[in-house]
Amino acid sequence: MTEPPLPLSLHVVTEDFSPRLREDALRALAGQMAAIIGADQEEAILRSAQEREELEPTYIGRGVAVPHARVAGLPGASILVAKSSRGIAWPEETAQLIVFLAVPEDRPDVYLQLLGGVMRWRHRLGLTQEQLLSMSPTDMEESLRRFLQLSIFPLP
Repeated sequence: MTEPPLPLSLHVVTEDFSPRLREDALRALAGQMAAIIGADQEEAILRSAQEREELEPTYIGRGVAVPHARVAGLPGASILVAKSSRGIAWPEETAQLIVFLAVPEDRPDVYLQLLGGVMRWRHRLGLTQEQLLSMSPTDMEESLRRFLQLSIFPLP
């Protein structure tokens, strides 16, 4: 049985994301994600993202990391995108584009769909790392929103 689609929110951080270390970045992203989906969820978001990073770092290559949190009780999924011009130390590499996902704990299918969607979006853009990082937050949000809407999720 196929699960119904969930509501999806998408946000791009407008200022340069400045943490230098992965742990600081996760903490900052969890705080920003909690501001979007519910302040009472901040600790659960952070804990889940940290636990996932301990299993295996979520750096996927070409300057992109996709940390994620699976949290009980979320009514939908959320994406928070941040760019770091100087980069954030991720194990083995430096991430300059961080796409943070928060999904309901009982819907791992949503996480997998979003992760695949983000990876396809990054690949199909056909941009160099420099071109991707130079995109305005508005253009980046519109591009990702359009791609995800066309591929897997109904976005508002």
